[in-house]
Amino acid sequence: MLLRAWNALLRHRYHTPSGADELHRVRCADGVVVVVKRFRPAARNGRGMPLICIPGLGADSSNFDAPAPHGLARAFADAGHDVFVVDLRGTGLSRLGFSRWMSVCFDDFVGLDLPAVIEHVCATTDRPQVTLVGHSMGGLAAYAVLGGAGVAGRVGGVISLCSPLGFPRGLDVGALVRPLLLPLSAVVPGLFGGTLARLATPLFLRAGGGAWVERSLIVENVDPKMARRLMYRAMQDVPRGLLHQFQDWLEHDVVRSKDRAIDYRARLNGCRTPVLVVEAPRDGLADPLAVRRALALLPKSEHFIAGIEGGCSVDYGHVDVVFGKNAPSDVYPRLIDWLQAQPAARRLVVADRKARAA
Repeated sequence: MLLRAWNALLRHRYHTPSGADELHRVRCADGVVVVVKRFRPAARNGRGMPLICIPGLGADSSNFDAPAPHGLARAFADAGHDVFVVDLRGTGLSRLGFSRWMSVCFDDFVGLDLPAVIEHVCATTDRPQVTLVGHSMGGLAAYAVLGGAGVAGRVGGVISLCSPLGFPRGLDVGALVRPLLLPLSAVVPGLFGGTLARLATPLFLRAGGGAWVERSLIVENVDPKMARRLMYRAMQDVPRGLLHQFQDWLEHDVVRSKDRAIDYRARLNGCRTPVLVVEAPRDGLADPLAVRRALALLPKSEHFIAGIEGGCSVDYGHVDVVFGKNAPSDVYPRLIDWLQAQPAARRLVVADRKARAA
């Protein structure tokens, strides 16, 4: 009874509605349904390729759908882009039964969720290609799709935000994964960090937050009240299957499939799709050196340092690069400028103008 009352109080205080214009339900090849939020472009006709935003580990679409003015999805839409933000299976509105949730892994996102969402977005917008915008693990998922077969030809560009192609520091960045090295890891269903985080929302950032928070974000870069509201919505529990896969990556400095048959990093080598690689100088989770590994593999990649060196007002960390206080003026314009400078985007704008003239 007390827990129910506490949950009701937290929801009343911290819940904020989504800024999305539409919700789409997309059925994947294995029958699982994932939910996609659509943010329609401010202009009558979308500018260039539609965007698909992919959240990171332990988060859902709320990281891109933050309260104004910190929502990157809405910023993209206001700039004229048709934006779709996915709740990967087992997160946000893409609910799963408990037994199925436990086994979810990165390969499901790459092989099932994203192919279905990409085809859905292309059909919905009548566009031949999309741009993928991924934060952290979301950027790794975008890389994995880009380097594979199937829908890779549907991807005309990628923006990766703080997405490391490996973990050279190993478990030094995996404080929340260390307990899974114990024998108990074979039976625990997952890490219920999202549930605990929601219950502890009022305490978030009131006393610095501890070592884990300091690795995840730079406290002075965020508005604490907004961050608490966002934390209440965005934080998600992480299933055992996904944690075990990350454990393998952390121990061996790899990015590979659960069965170890697919080296996602290796098959990215030589891909000529335009990619913007974004690193944060004060990132305590994604080693900037590992983020830059993409530059050597991708001949058409560009590099943006989200910090003073890159022309920003402050140096950013892992999460505040997406919704920091100054991100709307520091980071968002750089991403939008890159999108609008891509040749494929310019060709689509010209085609739209010709179609309207006819």
